[in-house]
Amino acid sequence: MRAMVVDDTTFMRLTIKQMLEKNKFEVVAEAENGLEAVQKYKIFKPDLVVMDISMPIMDGLQAVKAIRHDDPTASIIICSLQGQKHIVLDAIKSGAKSYLTKPVKEEKLMGEIYKMKFPDRTQEKAKEEPVRQPNREWSEEFMKGLNMGYLEARREVATNMLRMGIELQVVMHCVEMSKEEVEEYKKLFNLN
Repeated sequence: MRAMVVDDTTFMRLTIKQMLEKNKFEVVAEAENGLEAVQKYKIFKPDLVVMDISMPIMDGLQAVKAIRHDDPTASIIICSLQGQKHIVLDAIKSGAKSYLTKPVKEEKLMGEIYKMKFPDRTQEKAKEEPVRQPNREWSEEFMKGLNMGYLEARREVATNMLRMGIELQVVMHCVEMSKEEVEEYKKLFNLN
């Protein structure tokens, strides 16, 4: 499967590219802003696009709309630090088929791609064909390189979602935190 990775940070493009290539994807293009993504989509016609929202020149939501206008069948996954409910809804309304919150875990990305590409498969079938677990060495290296900004952003997103009254399971999925971590934030901020 051919893929394009769109993010204004080199680190995130490289991280997602490595995840995809490890799982037998061919990354045919990379872009650092939405305008470049729209142009490269027309040239390379990838089967999958993994895109950030906050980028210079043209943001991810505008790029999703432009790509889907030209190709209504485009498969686009948004990956962003921004996990607020209205932003997730805007991304889906713009034409993204899925939304993941950074930092992106390999198993989550591969799971979303699987669900997007094989929507007719049942949960039981998905359990029979599990997504590969992340490479332990890569995960440790990623965590070493992860700066405090990402961790703080996840905490902030979780807290804001809880304040908005979003269900615990949805918060856990969006910010990729355990039930215990999310419940700790609920107690800390009296959000019960």
